Amino acid sequence: HVFVYLDIAIEEQPIGTLLFELFSDVCPKTCENFRALCEGVMSPSSGQELTYKNSCFHRLVKPVWIQGGGAFPNVLSKYITGKGDGGESIYGPTFEDENFAIPHKGRGVLGMANKGRHSNGSQFYITLQPVPYLDKKCVAFGYVCTSFHLLQHIGHPSSAGHGGPCDSYGNCNMDVSGQGEQLIEGTEVLQRLETVPTHNERPRVACKVTNCGTFQP
Repeated sequence: HVFVYLDIAIEEQPIGTLLFELFSDVCPKTCENFRALCEGVMSPSSGQELTYKNSCFHRLVKPVWIQGGGAFPNVLSKYITGKGDGGESIYGPTFEDENFAIPHKGRGVLGMANKGRHSNGSQFYITLQPVPYLDKKCVAFGYVCTSFHLLQHIGHPSSAGHGGPCDSYGNCNMDVSGQGEQLIEGTEVLQRLETVPTHNERPRVACKVTNCGTFQP
């Protein structure tokens, strides 16, 4: 499995890091798209850089999910006040639904937002509760890590399964972004994002990815 991280800020104030485990054995194409967008990659069509860095979460459907990834840095303002309908995949504008093997059975599921079948681009969502009606509509491909879950996986990789997100999240100090020790507080970051004021499911303040990349344990 692959691990990636997003450092999050609300109104330019850092609130913590979201660390994700991507099930690259189940959804390799979808996971590679997300990993590459965390690292930054050149668009095959426009030649511009595609990256989640400096992008915004543009939709918050309380208490169900938060959505981002439709923004690239040159259009930040659009994702606070506009529709947030941009973005593209590393394979072109969109790519097909890989499979629906991972269920949306809890909080912290990472999946691809879409506009219908086979329309995956760069937009993603993180569930805030079980969302079973998405199980055959959207491709889930990862989870927000708990520190316990991550350490268990690193210590016993052969025993790591697809059990899904945990009900409670732990904390641990790890060097995630290369800027020193970062406190991984997945559940607290989600809770902070949940409390952001909204209007018509749009955050009233900027909820921004300040840094992102692949996490190497």
